[in-house]
Amino acid sequence: MAAVYKLEKTKCGIRLITDRLVVRPFESSDVPALIEYLSMDDPMVARVMRIAPSPEAIEAYWGPMRDIDPFADPQWNSLMIHVKAEGKAVGNVGYGITVINETHKLGQIGWSLSPDFRGRGFATEAAQAVLGFQFDHLGVNRVSARTGIANRRSWRLMERLGMRREAHFRRSHTNLAGEWDDEFIFAVLKSEWDSSRREAI
Repeated sequence: MAAVYKLEKTKCGIRLITDRLVVRPFESSDVPALIEYLSMDDPMVARVMRIAPSPEAIEAYWGPMRDIDPFADPQWNSLMIHVKAEGKAVGNVGYGITVINETHKLGQIGWSLSPDFRGRGFATEAAQAVLGFQFDHLGVNRVSARTGIANRRSWRLMERLGMRREAHFRRSHTNLAGEWDDEFIFAVLKSEWDSSRREAI
């Protein structure tokens, strides 16, 4: 499933604009919404984010990313999922680039969303835009994502994005209970993404 988004370049990075969202860099005004989101008693948010719900911790994590050049193969760049109708950030979507050589790059993607805003397609819409940005502007050949086997919402979203399950690692990471657990790896190739875009037209 290919993305429909508009790219805007700003002095603070990029804005990926979709029908309902603006995927953009962190702003200091996001702190109250992020405190609300990170304070929720949700195991998946706790598992993925591991950031204290305090202004200091939020600024320490996202603040430096405002200086990242989004086109310069960042190791990781986490962007806000800003819902236009709500006027606030409700989660985040991040991407990273691994450079093999000058002409060969691999991408990664990951996301987390407030429980109050799940089930409405926001994470899918944001991830589509970021996948499209990576394939359209960063020259990657493949984008992968990983998730614990228990995180059904996440790997089902990967399937909706057109990603395929490439690996099932047994007991490869620890879960919230501190126990060894399984992990899935999903990926999509640029050729597959381009094909899905042509089919959508």
